[in-house]
Amino acid sequence: REIGMYYKLMNQVLDAQYTAFERAKPSAFLQRWCTALDLPEWIPEAASKIYERADEMGIVQGKSPVSISAASIWLVIWSFNHRHGLGQIGFLVPEDTPVSSAAVPNVPMLAVSEGQITCDQRDVCKAASVVIATLTSVFKLLLPHLNTLVEGVSHIQQR
Repeated sequence: REIGMYYKLMNQVLDAQYTAFERAKPSAFLQRWCTALDLPEWIPEAASKIYERADEMGIVQGKSPVSISAASIWLVIWSFNHRHGLGQIGFLVPEDTPVSSAAVPNVPMLAVSEGQITCDQRDVCKAASVVIATLTSVFKLLLPHLNTLVEGVSHIQQR
């Protein structure tokens, strides 16, 4: 509360040039984290698309850009690792799909695809400096919209 109060006071007293700030660009930390995790080059772009779509759709309002970015990376990895099974169901994951506290959806009969990415959700959390509960909560918001979020992400939609 105090920070907000002082921020408002500074806005009133100082010129706009001194109080204007630029929001962090998710693409910058998506790229950095994916490089640190040694992920394929296409993942930061795919995660960025998912982030932008989720933001445009209003799915993640009020969530931290860091949390959304981390969940976007995990969604890309999980979707890629299950792309064949997801393709068979049209990437339509029921809204009531249970997601474990480790950010792993329980989708019956969904096999892991060949050529999977070995990075797991704990690695993503470590790179992004978020706890697994944070990643899981945002991932749960994204999952029911999977078919819309991954539309046009060719590496995921290849069967």
